[in-house]
Amino acid sequence: MSAQDDDSPPVELVPTDSLLPHEETLKDITEEISRRIRQDGFVIHPIVAERESLVILDGMHRAAALRLLKTPLSPVHLVDYMSSNVILNCWYRIAYEPIPEDTILELAERLGLRTERQNLDTAIKAVEERRNLLCFLTRTSRSAVALKTPGSLDILTIYRYVSEVDKVLRSYSVVYMRESEALDKIRRGEAASCWIVPRVRKHEVINLAKHGHLLPPKTTRHIIYGRPMFTFTPLEILNMSDVEAARERNRRLLQGMKYVVLPPNKVIDRLYEEDVRVYIQEDEQLLKKYYPEGVLRIIREGAASP
Repeated sequence: MSAQDDDSPPVELVPTDSLLPHEETLKDITEEISRRIRQDGFVIHPIVAERESLVILDGMHRAAALRLLKTPLSPVHLVDYMSSNVILNCWYRIAYEPIPEDTILELAERLGLRTERQNLDTAIKAVEERRNLLCFLTRTSRSAVALKTPGSLDILTIYRYVSEVDKVLRSYSVVYMRESEALDKIRRGEAASCWIVPRVRKHEVINLAKHGHLLPPKTTRHIIYGRPMFTFTPLEILNMSDVEAARERNRRLLQGMKYVVLPPNKVIDRLYEEDVRVYIQEDEQLLKKYYPEGVLRIIREGAASP
């Protein structure tokens, strides 16, 4: 799968107030990112947004931090959301401490949900088809406990239930994990419990954001092929009142900047399942301070593309 066309600018400057979040943000994370941006004097990685609607796909907290800083402009990588270069997945939850089945049954009763024991494949498929709200797997059982509602629900309501489940079970050392990784942990007996949640669809993300409805944090997980990283957009440019002058300065800043393409499944600040464009700063101090050692090694060993 190829990355975005080389002729497209990797980062564009977009009015901060025009960006539409689709997930809630956490106040402490927003404030910490805001503090770091103010201290560093730049935004290291751009926000990723859908080209037509400006719905934010990745970088919800960065966008909230820039709103907090009252910057007129934000650095954004714009993508065609409906293309195969953007994949929408979700986060499964695992618990390393065993969750008693009685706890799950009591939780379901408290939320007004009914439960049903199903075989694993049936339960997981029913979650994807939204016939189950979610389902619980354990390392000691060959079946799953499905939580069900009396009728069909919209995705926002489904995730409000999921959020309530997460809050109640938070004390069981809960970790959010990629779908395949979570299932592997259960199969190998490395996790005690796993709960399977439904995947949001792309049109739902756009529609909810346009109407100002926010999903809980950790609802969506976007894989964005060819995403740019380490573009270091200066705060000074984002604070300019002359938008066209700011965009021209941004274009000049990016013009001719070299990058390396990291293949999928490389760890930067986290694991990226997609290929990533890492832009290379000429300032050696920036390289040493902000680039992980593994990325620096690849930069120095490989050939960079202009």
